[in-house]
Amino acid sequence: MNVRATELLQIQRHRALGFPFRSFVVDAERGELAAHLGRFRQHGAAVGELTLRTFSGREIPVRLESVSDTAEPGLCWTALFDI
Repeated sequence: MNVRATELLQIQRHRALGFPFRSFVVDAERGELAAHLGRFRQHGAAVGELTLRTFSGREIPVRLESVSDTAEPGLCWTALFDI
């Protein structure tokens, strides 16, 4: 997780490493995250929108754009854009 993502999610980087990303997704949209990852596995790329929740409880709508790593297929690189 890069510095900008940790700022967006209001978490220190050392605490974010190893923390499951789905924990930041609001409960009602965790199925959409699973569907996004399913599209990624099927097509090697996926785009979608989710709402994330920071530790302080603030909800942030984001766009996810995921692509596979050409050197390591199956590795998912995802960019978050706050919308």
